[in-house]
Formats: sequence, structure tokens, C-alpha cells
Amino acid sequence: MKSSSGKTVSSRSLHIRSLLALSLVAVITGLGRYYVGQRIVSQQEDGFVINVAGRQRMLSQRLAKNVYKLANPQAFEGLVDFSSQQSEFDGSYSSWVRAHGQIIRWSEQPHWQSKALADAVSELKQEYQALVVPLRKATNTPLELRTAETFTQAVSAVVEHESKYLESMHRVVGVFEAQTLQNLESIGDMVGTICAIVLLVLIFEFLFVFSPAIQQILATQSALVEASEQAQQGVQSKAQFLATMSHEIRTPMNAVLACTDLLLSQHPRPEDRKLLSTIRNSGDTLLALINDILDFSKIESGKMSLESASFDIKVHTREVIELLDANSSKKGLTVTVDIDPAVPQWVLGDVTRYRQLLFNLVGNATKFAESRVQVRVTAKHLSVGGKLEIHCSIQDDGIGMSEEQQGKLFKQFSQADASTTRKYGGTGLGLSICKGITDAMGGQIWVQSEEGVGSIFQFKFPSEESKPVAQKKSFDFSKASKKTAVQCPISILVVEDNPVNQLIIQNILARFGYKVDIAENGQVGVDRVRAKSYDLVFMDFNMPVMDGLEAT
Repeated sequence: MKSSSGKTVSSRSLHIRSLLALSLVAVITGLGRYYVGQRIVSQQEDGFVINVAGRQRMLSQRLAKNVYKLANPQAFEGLVDFSSQQSEFDGSYSSWVRAHGQIIRWSEQPHWQSKALADAVSELKQEYQALVVPLRKATNTPLELRTAETFTQAVSAVVEHESKYLESMHRVVGVFEAQTLQNLESIGDMVGTICAIVLLVLIFEFLFVFSPAIQQILATQSALVEASEQAQQGVQSKAQFLATMSHEIRTPMNAVLACTDLLLSQHPRPEDRKLLSTIRNSGDTLLALINDILDFSKIESGKMSLESASFDIKVHTREVIELLDANSSKKGLTVTVDIDPAVPQWVLGDVTRYRQLLFNLVGNATKFAESRVQVRVTAKHLSVGGKLEIHCSIQDDGIGMSEEQQGKLFKQFSQADASTTRKYGGTGLGLSICKGITDAMGGQIWVQSEEGVGSIFQFKFPSEESKPVAQKKSFDFSKASKKTAVQCPISILVVEDNPVNQLIIQNILARFGYKVDIAENGQVGVDRVRAKSYDLVFMDFNMPVMDGLEAT
């Protein structure tokens, strides 16, 4: 595969690049998550520090208020319980001292260290020392001495240094808050940096992993489409070739069969009749094989066409069985037909394909059966309006098949095993053709079989009840003779380019006492018709100079 730069990129290289990019994204994301998590924890601690510092300001104010109350017992006599006031002061003082120690320790931690904080904390320490001495002195003075000059000086010192301490505490809290805000901004910057790095990695992955992979997929898809088109063209060409070849083979084969029939009709000697019958049977077998190949090519190329016409399904079913009855009787087989009364007399469908299905499946059953073959036809009415489903089953008591053999039975060129082909013959196309026909009809075909017991082949297809149509009266050729031409004199023209076919048609019509004119192509045929009036014209289709369609 080639990249956008034109260099070939192997699948292994793409895998390595993809793993590298994904690993890098995972590492960066993991480290970023760890860093941001640590900073968030730190921010929680910073918030606690700021809360303690803010509380420290409140405690300093409370201490000053307590000292003022304790310093003026006369002013608050009867209003303040001085013993409880002293206890409150002691508690506040202990909390204030403890919080001050915490603030000092936190300020010494690495992530808090800065010149601004160091200066603010240094000033705070001085104000703390300046405040703590008069605080203890004022509160430790006995009640009876609290009017003395030394006590008054201590109280004044508390008031003076408390305001200075409060200002220092304000500066410390301000520095804490500023650094906390700066830390928050650094987290945002780090998240932005991580996103930028991940984006760059994804761009790298798109350029060097996804883009080549997409090109590889598109190239593979294009190659597959091209290969599919070539295969389709190959199938079409093969189908056309098979159709042409089968036509070219059937033409001389039909001539052989027709000549054989003509010779058989001339009362040959017994030994000659036997040879001619052998030629006839072999020709029929070969013609059937050619027809199978043609049908197979149509199915494979998707050109299997179906007709939809009204036909008598009961009559045609029995006719197929009668055609096969001669061979089955020679084997000592009994072939029975059971047509359910629910089956309509007339249905819509392709009668030729229906007969072909029956002929193949019943013929296959008589090939393998030991003593009997049973054919059953039923119908399932699906809805109002004549819609129905025809179901046919062909049961034999033959050799049967294993499940493995049944699995490949309807595949092309497939039989149960090689010994079956040697013993019973066949190309393996018959059942695959049956499947192709039932698929084209919108139906199904399947088999149930047990080794040593026999098989039941079944197929079904959609149809509908139809109205009867008039039956064509067939001519009984067995009663035809040379007197026919006398009884029914007509002038006949045969337009046929194949000399063999010309000869055969002439001989067949001569049996009825007719003499015919021959035209070797459509143009000659048109000229003959213009020159003479004919009662009947036999017209071939494919001919040189002018084909039968144009001539007609």
C-alpha cells in the first residue's frame, strides 16, 4: 500500500504506528489525569488553609473583645459572667495559637514558598509576638488589680497590636488567595497543554495511520470491485460461450437423432435396429447433458427466465411419470402418483420448469430406488384470491445418504460420493439445476434421507389458481403417410442455411408425400416468396445475409 507521499506502507508498519500513537495518548492522558488530580487535592488543602487563615482573623478580633470585657468588669457587671468569659478567652486563645502554628507550618511547604508570602509571614510572626505577650498579661492579672496602670497598658497594647496583627493576617490571606488562584490557572494551562498534545498526537495518527489505512481500504475496495466486475464479465462470457457452444452442438446432435429416427422408421434389420437404438439412446443422453449445461450456465449468470401461464398441473404431473415409466418398469420399480384433491386443476406457473423439476427428481429417484418411488403433490391455500403454495415430494427406498452427503447435495458438480458417479452415472448438475429453478420460482428444495432406508426430495413454490385454457389439438403423426399430401395438398418452403437440416426436413416431409423448395438464407427466402405463393414456410432464425426475424 502507498501513503500520500507515494511510499509503500506495510500493514505491520501501520499497526506499529497505531499502537505507538495510542500508547502515547494513553500515557499523556494518564500523566495529565494524575497531575490534575494531585493539583485538585492540593487545591482542597489550599482552601482549608485559607479557611483557617480567615478564621484566625476572626479569633484575633474575638480575643480583643474578650480582653476588653475582662478589663472593664465594672462596665459589664451583672451582664457578663466573668468566669465563663475567662473560659471563652482561654479556648479562643488556644485555638488562635494552634492556628497560628498551622499557618506558619503551611507557609513553609514547598508549593507555598514565595517572597511575598515569606515577607507577609515574617511580619505576621512579629505582630504575633507583639500581641501574645500583652494578651497573656492582661488576662492573667487578678480581678482586683485590673485597674492598675500595668493592666491598662497591657490592654492598650492588645488593642494596638490586634489591629496590626489583623492587617498582617489580611496580607497573608491575600497572598494565600493569590497563589491559590495562580495554581488554578496553572491547572487550566496544564489541561490546555495536555489537550494540545493529544490533538497533535491525533493529527499525527490521522496523517500517518488513519489516512494510509483509509487509502489502503479504498484501494482494496477498488480492487475488489474491479475483480468482481471482471468475475462478472467472466461469468457472462462463459455463459455466452456455453450457450453458443450448446446451440452449435445441439444442431448436429438433433440432426443425428432425426436421421436415426428416419432410419428406424424404414424397418431396418433387427441387428441394424439394435445399433440404431443405441445411437438414439446415446444421443438422447448427450442432448440431455447439453441441456443441463445450458441451464446451469443460465442459472450461474442469473439469466434463468420464467414464464407465467395457466397449465393443468395434474395432467402434466402424470405425463412426466408416464415418460419415465418405461425405464422404471425395466428395473422392476413401481412408481405411484398421489395428487391431493385440494390441488387445483389449473394453476399459474412455468410448466416447462415444473416438468423439468419433476423429471430430474423422479428420474433421480428411479436411478437409486430398490423397488418403489412415490410422488405426492399437495397444495396449501395461503389467502383469499387463489394464492397457494404447491408442494411436491418424491420418496424412494434407495441407498439413502448421510448428513454430510446431504449438506453438499445441491452444490454444483456434487454427488454423494465418487462411487455413486461410477455406479449410477450423472454429472452432478441435475440437483443444482433443480435448486436454481426453485430459487428462481421463489420456492425451496430440500431433502430428508437416512442411509440404507431411502430419501425424500421435496420442493415447494408459490402459485395461484387460474382459469382453464383451451387445449391445442395435436396431430397424430403415426397416421401420417404419403397419402397426406394427396388429402391435404400444400406448397412448402424451407428457409434453412444448414444443409444437414435441409436434408432432414426434406426427408421428414417426404414421408408425408410432400416435395419442398429450399432457400439457404432469409434473402433467398424473401425472393422465393415474392416469386411464388407458399401455403407454409419453415423459417430458421440465425442465418447469413438475412436472419429469419428480418425475413419474416
